[in-house]
Amino acid sequence: MRGVQAAAVVLLASLALASCGEDEGFSDKKIADAIGVEGDEVGGDPFCVVSEYLNDPDEVEKADKRDRPAISSARGAVGVVVEPPFPDDCELKVRRALNQLDPKEEE
Repeated sequence: MRGVQAAAVVLLASLALASCGEDEGFSDKKIADAIGVEGDEVGGDPFCVVSEYLNDPDEVEKADKRDRPAISSARGAVGVVVEPPFPDDCELKVRRALNQLDPKEEE
């Protein structure tokens, strides 16, 4: 019986490690680089402040439910929480950059 338990533990550990390798999210740095964040400001604009990075669709969805000002990519794969005021021109720039991070559709 002990051998079966040991085998089950090894199998579960293998599955856990395999799922860690399937990280579908984006790093904070990748998002910041894509949208041009310097410190916490987009393009050095003090009215375009990012307070949190939303690294995957789950985080984007949770931010939407918390009623916080967030901008996400068109497919909701990635996003950022912003600090008001956040001008429309800055939002457009951020949204376009986030859209570039969306996974491409398979044809």
